Amino acid sequence: MKKIILFLCFSIVVACSSPKVEPEPVNSIKEEEVKEVTVYKMLSFYEVSEESPLIFEEKEDIDLFLHAVDSARREPGVVDMADPEYKFKIGKEYYFLWIHEKSGTIMNTLDTNTIYSLTKESAEKLFLLLQ
Repeated sequence: MKKIILFLCFSIVVACSSPKVEPEPVNSIKEEEVKEVTVYKMLSFYEVSEESPLIFEEKEDIDLFLHAVDSARREPGVVDMADPEYKFKIGKEYYFLWIHEKSGTIMNTLDTNTIYSLTKESAEKLFLLLQ
């Protein structure tokens, strides 16, 4: 009985002192590397519209995209999405973007099985910027 109690106490101490697992980040972008954000209108996952891309070079606009990506929340499960409305390049990373007035979703082009939900605030600001 004494061994069981000692084992349980030891297990609790080990479990409580184990390092916390941080949520997987959506990106590895270093803010100082970003000089512009390029946004392409998409026809499908594989086809970019012939329209000229939008290029954002203002710090305020770049910060908006950086904040949107950094504050996005990973959604559980594997996804199968409709064709994206936009694709944007920020730093060396590319993301697909689905955007509406009050909500938005991004997907890193290197991991098309995982989506990230934008905060309501980020979605609203990006929606206005892209209109």
